[in-house]
Amino acid sequence: MTTPRLYIGIETTVRELDAKLLLACVAAEAGFEVWMGQQKMFLRQLETMPQGILFNKSISPSKARKYAHYKRLGFPLVAYDEEGLAPFNADEYQKRRVNVDSLRALDYFFAWGEWQKTVIGQKAPDALRHVVTVGHPRVDLTRRTIRGFYADQVRALRERYGAFVLINTNFSFYNHFKGRDIEAFLRLKTKAGKVVDEEQRNYYRRISEHKKTLFYAFADLVVKIRTRFPELSVVLRPHPSEDHDYWRSTLPDDPNIHVVHEGTVLPWIMASTVMIHNSCTTGIEGYLLEQPVIAYRPVQNDELDIFLSNALSTEALNDETLLNLVEQLMSHDALPPEFEQSAEKKAIAEQYITGLDGPLSCERIVEYLKQIQFPARTLTSMPYHAYSRLKRANAAIRQQIRRIVQSKPTNAARQQYVRQKFPGLDLENVRGLVKQFHQATGRFAELHVSQPEADLLQISHEG
Repeated sequence: MTTPRLYIGIETTVRELDAKLLLACVAAEAGFEVWMGQQKMFLRQLETMPQGILFNKSISPSKARKYAHYKRLGFPLVAYDEEGLAPFNADEYQKRRVNVDSLRALDYFFAWGEWQKTVIGQKAPDALRHVVTVGHPRVDLTRRTIRGFYADQVRALRERYGAFVLINTNFSFYNHFKGRDIEAFLRLKTKAGKVVDEEQRNYYRRISEHKKTLFYAFADLVVKIRTRFPELSVVLRPHPSEDHDYWRSTLPDDPNIHVVHEGTVLPWIMASTVMIHNSCTTGIEGYLLEQPVIAYRPVQNDELDIFLSNALSTEALNDETLLNLVEQLMSHDALPPEFEQSAEKKAIAEQYITGLDGPLSCERIVEYLKQIQFPARTLTSMPYHAYSRLKRANAAIRQQIRRIVQSKPTNAARQQYVRQKFPGLDLENVRGLVKQFHQATGRFAELHVSQPEADLLQISHEG
């Protein structure tokens, strides 16, 4: 194989696109032919796709059988975990996101840092050789040398909203897209293989009650900010899995209160006067961007709160403290001492995150990808390919017949949820993003981006 292929799937566009596109650019620059598209679209077509490295999203229990299937089809596998940086705690992460068989199927698992590698090693010590600490492409986007990528977006957001407070929420355990019924939510998690026992189920019930309290505390906070600082707009940005309309119906009708979920979060953080969150990964990203970040914690529970997100922020345990912190930011030309980055926070960050300096995380990942050997497809593997294609075709036919016979309409709510997370890939938009990476870094001028079919992009080096 003269030009190795790399398949990069996307599940949640606003969270993943920019980071995975940067990884795609670095890989294409290094000689890979990179294909990007919706995660499930790739997996539905593997039997007919040319051999290549398949980039996966986790090592959760639900992946074990699927990874065994992909390996039999001849695809080398690598993965990282978008949710591996700041889980609730080590035990919850091991149960929900770490499976020994899934890990063993990989050539490499790319860890955010030493904390994640240690936690995985506790669960799967004999498979730890598959785990390498490289950081994450999302960390690369916060580097001072790359932040210019967002300069136009930051400028446009400030022109659109003026001075604004950004509130990022992470309350899908209560305010899920599919409703606020915790038992229905748990059935969904159980079906996905993310709940393994009654202890974990009860833990999630406690989280749901905790998030419910925080949801309404944050709703009240929005009103208090608008009252205290009428010159500031408030932009509330819900988690991709939340019910965004429920936020709109809960908050008052105010032209300067905006519930918005557009694009990646980084330019929003950079454009804001201050960012407020509770136990959200965006608190870590705000820290890495050297922006003022407040962790609003009107109720505290070490069992249910996420340590890293809050530890790297300036904490406010009540609304009066938070409002006073915002007032200090408004009245100071320079960053007030409460928001200055300390040696203690830096030490915490380095424990959890590799790649804060030196080579980019993307470059570290690509170096490992270059070492992967592609298995030869043998005579014994060819019948398995044919069997898999036939099985998938039969399943599709049965599903279509079932819909016709039972007169079942398309699940509109499900499609809406998928589109909320993955609205599609636009060729010109992605070409524009690659151009912005070139302008920010001086690299990637010779990359070519094409679109063989809807929601599928090919990125390669023209030389």
